[in-house]
Order: sequence, then C-alpha cells, then structure tokens
Amino acid sequence: MSAADLAAVVVTIVSVVALVAVLFAVVALRDALRALTAAVDRLEEQSATVVAELDRAVGRADRGLDRAEHLVVAAEAMAADAESASRLTRQVVAAPVIKAVAIAAGTKRAAGRLRGER
Repeated sequence: MSAADLAAVVVTIVSVVALVAVLFAVVALRDALRALTAAVDRLEEQSATVVAELDRAVGRADRGLDRAEHLVVAAEAMAADAESASRLTRQVVAAPVIKAVAIAAGTKRAAGRLRGER
C-alpha cells in the first residue's frame, strides 16, 4: 500500500465519520423541529383560549364602564337639580326672611319707643 492509497483510505474514513456526524445532526435537528412545532401548536391553543377569555373580560369591563358612565351622568344631573333647587329656595325664602327680620327689628324699635326707650 502506497502513501497515496493510505491517504485515500484515511480521507474516506474521515468522510464517512463526518457524514455519520452530519446525519446525526440532521436527525437531532428534525427532532428539535418536531418538538418546536408541537410547542408552537400548544402555545397557539393556549393563546387562543387566553385571547377569548381576555375578550370576554374586556366586554365585561366595557359594560361596567357604560353603567358607571350612566351613573355619573345621573349623579351630575341630580347635582345640577339640587343646585337649582337650592338656588330657587334661596331666592324664594331670602326676601321674605329679610322682610320678616326687618319687620321684627322695626316692631322691637317701635315697642321700645312706646315704652320710652331710645
């Protein structure tokens, strides 16, 4: 066997070993790709469930905000009504009360003069 034959045998053996290593790597990559595909499928199923639940929660929150908005509008209307009633009461009651106080003060003063007080 010559040196060239020996080199050819060594190169062939090294090539076969490298080919086997590449085949093992390809098989490992295929297995990893299958596992990754399965994980993505599971994640897709779970995310679909979570998204559906989140959609329902957003719907409930939206309805709650609508109810709260109606309550705020109603409260603002009541506050405006109470303010109007208070203003009207003040306008209606203020003048007669002032007049009554003036009459009482005048009557007291007149009674004092009649009794001889100044």
